[in-house]
Formats: sequence, C-alpha cells, structure tokens
Amino acid sequence: MNPDSALPRATSRQAPVSGQDSTPRAVRIFRGLLRRIATRTRVMVLWAPRNDLGPACPDGCALVRVAGAASAADQDLAKEAMRAAGEPNGLVAPRLAHGDEFFGWLLDGRVVSFGWVTRQDRAVGPILLAKASGRAFLYNFHTLNCYRGQRLYPALLLAMRHVLGLENVTEFVIEVDVRNTASARGLEKGGFVLAAQVAFLTLFTRWRCLGSRTVLERTASSLFRAV
Repeated sequence: MNPDSALPRATSRQAPVSGQDSTPRAVRIFRGLLRRIATRTRVMVLWAPRNDLGPACPDGCALVRVAGAASAADQDLAKEAMRAAGEPNGLVAPRLAHGDEFFGWLLDGRVVSFGWVTRQDRAVGPILLAKASGRAFLYNFHTLNCYRGQRLYPALLLAMRHVLGLENVTEFVIEVDVRNTASARGLEKGGFVLAAQVAFLTLFTRWRCLGSRTVLERTASSLFRAV
C-alpha cells in the first residue's frame, strides 16, 4: 500500500476572481425579488433664494422660456427637448395648462439643457410639499449627454432664479435622489443648500408609502404640508 494514501488529501478551493460577486446565487435571487416588492428611496430637498445677479448665458446659448400662452413653435421646442430626453409623449401640454413653465438653453436651434418650474403643490413620494406665496418648485431637469460637463445645469438654475426672482419669487425648492451625486454637485454650484431629507418605500414599483421627513434647516418645516 502506498503510505501516502492514508494521508488526508488537501481540498483545493478556488479564490473568487477580483471584482466577481461571491454572493451565493440564491441570495442574489432573493434580493432581486425583494427589490421588486419594496424599494427604499431617499431624497434630498434643497432650497435657494432668488438670484439678484443677472444671468450669464453660456457661450452661444440663449435662454428660452415656454409658458401656457407660448406660440406653437415654442411649445414644439419644449416637446422636442422632452422627446430627446427620453420623456413620455404628452407631458408638455398638461403641464403648461397647469401653469408650469419650461426653461432651457437654446443652442443652434435646439434645446440642449432644460428644466421645469411650478408654483403649485408638489409631492416627493407620499410626502407633500406646500405651495406658498413667493415659492417655486423646480423639477425634471435634463442636459443632453454631449453637452454635459459644460456647467449648463447650474447656469440654468441661476438664470431661472434671476428671471423668476424679478417676478416676486423669493424661494426655490428642488429635490434630488441622494444617489444622484452629479446632480447634487450641479445644485450646489447653482446656489442650493440642503434643507430636508425625505424617505419612503415603493411597493411593487407602484405604491409609495411609509414616508418620513427630516428637517435640517429650522425654517424648512414650512416646506411641507400639514397632514
């Protein structure tokens, strides 16, 4: 008998490849199913006053503003910009009828960066923000990929704060997902500061519930509607 055959054999275990997920497949499947059932979202609510300085237009850009009484050509600019951003069709007309307005940077005949503003109530998940005299909510901003990194987003925020500030808007509110660090940096450059945080659950990708809020600025409590 070979004397070595009585010795225990060493078990060979392959080390996971660097960067490879070593989580068991069953655990990954369970996590995927759990995300389909419930997803937790955390949102930062930021605030800024009006901008008293005149807007500095980026090179070659012109500021475009589309409101409810805008011409068909201007409304088409907004529709085309929304389409280029991958937004669903049919959003522009109802928003304008609601009193919301569209702002954007026009370059070579097309809108390359845009955002919307409303002075009505706004919801962040199940949490309701309150409209107030002199308050405007900014939302749905987008910059075309090939024009990112040119500070168009913060420049647009500053321009909107100036133009609307001349019309007695004194405070501007905007929200952003905590994971969207690029947008958060743009908001900081646009003069916004963190005022509150909101968290909520989305069930089956549809129902939003169990909302909570954390006020970080003493005056930010007035941003929320009383329940």
